[in-house]
Amino acid sequence: MIWSAIFILSLGAYLFKIVGAIIGARRGKNKQIEAFLLLLPPALLSSLIALQTFELNGTLVLDARVFGVATGCIIAYCRRPFYEIVVFSALVTAVIRQFG
Repeated sequence: MIWSAIFILSLGAYLFKIVGAIIGARRGKNKQIEAFLLLLPPALLSSLIALQTFELNGTLVLDARVFGVATGCIIAYCRRPFYEIVVFSALVTAVIRQFG
């Protein structure tokens, strides 16, 4: 049953992509729609990060993950390479979990 649900959802996602490509090709390009579509992935990603950082079993949680994400934000703001962001964020999270 689980595999059939995965297959149906995968097929639905693929069909949505096909329909979007067909409709997008038929309609003219609108500047406002293009601007919206460019901002949509970062907004969805940031909401996913916020949900995974601050939520556990439906409750608000402030633990070591918050400090790890904050560290990653600060290092990203300083325009450091991605591997440094990941390593230092994980290091801060691990140290706080160990001693906190």
